[in-house]
Amino acid sequence: MLLNEQERNVSELCAELGTQSQPAVSHHLALLRHGRLIEPRRSGKHNFYGLTEAGRELAEVVDSVIG
Repeated sequence: MLLNEQERNVSELCAELGTQSQPAVSHHLALLRHGRLIEPRRSGKHNFYGLTEAGRELAEVVDSVIG
């Protein structure tokens, strides 16, 4: 849901999630990328992750269920 707001890199996601380690966040991002729900964009040394169209559609469904 954080990526539905805007693109973020691993460090930003770790800071927002608080209790998740960098390796855990990277692992989850890899799973989401493999599922084609997110895509990386390289900027300098960092990869920024954003939702694909399928990811945005899923986020809308989740938001309607929990919101």
